[in-house]
Amino acid sequence: MALKIDNVIWQDHIIEKIHSKHGIEPAEVESALTNTDPNPHIWKAGRDRYAGIGQVSDSGEYLFVVFALPQSKTARVITARPATENEKSVFRRRKDGR
Repeated sequence: MALKIDNVIWQDHIIEKIHSKHGIEPAEVESALTNTDPNPHIWKAGRDRYAGIGQVSDSGEYLFVVFALPQSKTARVITARPATENEKSVFRRRKDGR
């Protein structure tokens, strides 16, 4: 899906949850969703939900993010966690055009 995210909206309890459970900072999630080299892999994951795997530009870490899209190009993060090995593999294959 060629969905481009330019802006990320946060709720305080989501920031606290992803930091306490996974040690992930909001800036890392924002980087993974808005990175253009490589673009995140995003798909529709439910009626009002999207999921994506993206790479944090500074660290190279891969994150799996679930979000809503309340406005065009604006993601409201629902949750985020490190991507699994399988998810990373799918992302790399997609990035390489396979």
